[in-house]
Amino acid sequence: MGANEDLLVNSPDSIRQRLCECGMEEAILKRHPPTATHQRNESNVPIDGIFTTSSVPVLAGGYYTFGEFVEADHRALWINIDLNTALGNFTPQGSTFKPRKLTLLDKRSVKRYLQLVHLGYEEYDIPSCLTKLNQRIESNG
Repeated sequence: MGANEDLLVNSPDSIRQRLCECGMEEAILKRHPPTATHQRNESNVPIDGIFTTSSVPVLAGGYYTFGEFVEADHRALWINIDLNTALGNFTPQGSTFKPRKLTLLDKRSVKRYLQLVHLGYEEYDIPSCLTKLNQRIESNG
């Protein structure tokens, strides 16, 4: 989060305190001393942070050096979390739904299908979208 305010300040109206009241904590400041965490070339205070809940353990985290990841006056931040812990290990079951096949021998079915396809093309303006996509590809190599 680009808070653009000193994340070390814990006053009642600070973004850090408001997120703390929602059960979130700044993940990187817990791992690194505040004296080495400034994120802007002109400042010595942390103004950007990554907030997590306490139920998501941060395995690692830190800051890139200035200009290492992106050319800007801010440092890029990163954390490493276990996705199974953060998102759970739920594996959805496969669908048992079997779609009906288009019967090409039934002229009414084919006609209805083609009508729906044409309506979809018009509704989403597919030809224009494809033309724009082709122009972008040609102009960007």
